[in-house]
Amino acid sequence: MPSNSADKIAADLAKARSELTDAVVDLENYLKPKQVASRGVQKVTDFFLDEKGQIRPERAAIAGAAILGLIGLLTRDRD
Repeated sequence: MPSNSADKIAADLAKARSELTDAVVDLENYLKPKQVASRGVQKVTDFFLDEKGQIRPERAAIAGAAILGLIGLLTRDRD
């Protein structure tokens, strides 16, 4: 079983430390509130707009109906 030299082990540790640091920085950037919000807005935009930037009427109608239904549930009398 070959043994690693101290220099090789130190180099491997330095490489692993650097990769871990980069991964943590990437994760921090991914989790920044501004980035999370931006991704959310993009998902909503992609859902309601087609590839030409036009509104998808069927999806807008479904969302509108869902909102009206929610308002109806929230405002109904609870006797």
